[in-house]
Amino acid sequence: DNEINQELALELLTDAGIAVDVANNGQEALDMLETGNYDGVLMDIQMPVMDGYTASREIRGQEKFQSLPVIAMTANAMVGDREKALAAGMNDHIAKPLNVVDMFATMAKWITPSRPGEVPVPAGSAGEESDALPTIAGVDATRGLATCGGKATLYRKLVLKFLESYTGFGQAFSEALLGADETAPERLAHTLKGVAANIGAMELSS
Repeated sequence: DNEINQELALELLTDAGIAVDVANNGQEALDMLETGNYDGVLMDIQMPVMDGYTASREIRGQEKFQSLPVIAMTANAMVGDREKALAAGMNDHIAKPLNVVDMFATMAKWITPSRPGEVPVPAGSAGEESDALPTIAGVDATRGLATCGGKATLYRKLVLKFLESYTGFGQAFSEALLGADETAPERLAHTLKGVAANIGAMELSS
């Protein structure tokens, strides 16, 4: 997934004491499953090289992975995403922007830890003082902070990374429209939609 979404999910999962490995595309995920032991897979739908649907069908095509929980992560307003994810063999669906409570509830429904309690929860991750956040036109900081589990430091980091990563989005999108990869424009828009919602930029996300 996009670097901003990755950082958000990684920090929330790590704070909950969950060990995480990141694959940058579906093919990497398949390669990692061949060499590692995993309790579950959080599968982004829009990825280069091999998308989440294809990767999930490949996983389900192997007998040894028939019972491995695979949960889709995708922008909730993409019509039919959940149904397509289930049809590709995924167990469930976590919508972006991430709702922390819903994400962990969905994971708990399907994923049983094989080694519970082995990953220490980082000190100080149980809560964080949230000092006043600056007002940014078009950004609902309260909503973005909730997505970050109330972690003001993480929220600030994501907003700054968003500014750095998406200042040139218009040009990148125009170039994608002219490029050879027909899936690139939708993938870029889909990623922007989810990331904007994560920081509370709901109008931009829409």
